[in-house]
Amino acid sequence: MKIDFLDTFWTNIAHLFTQGDFSFIGIMKIVTIVFLLFYLFFAFLTVRQVQIMNQFLNTNLSPWTKIVAWIYFLYTLCLLFLVISIRA
Repeated sequence: MKIDFLDTFWTNIAHLFTQGDFSFIGIMKIVTIVFLLFYLFFAFLTVRQVQIMNQFLNTNLSPWTKIVAWIYFLYTLCLLFLVISIRA
């Protein structure tokens, strides 16, 4: 059984980098993807900082802050996949 989302995802990535003509929308999409990659790195750093903070400062809210940090990271990852999967 083939997953259509992944097929569309990889097709759009291939289309993005093999398309001969670059339009304004295509350039903006590349800029947005680069921005979201930096934002994903920032989200990863936030998760890492929360883990380090929870090692040194244990409170009743420690599990909740860890959950919120991971939700933030997963949201950013889903947003990146959404932007890549939209065909320019």
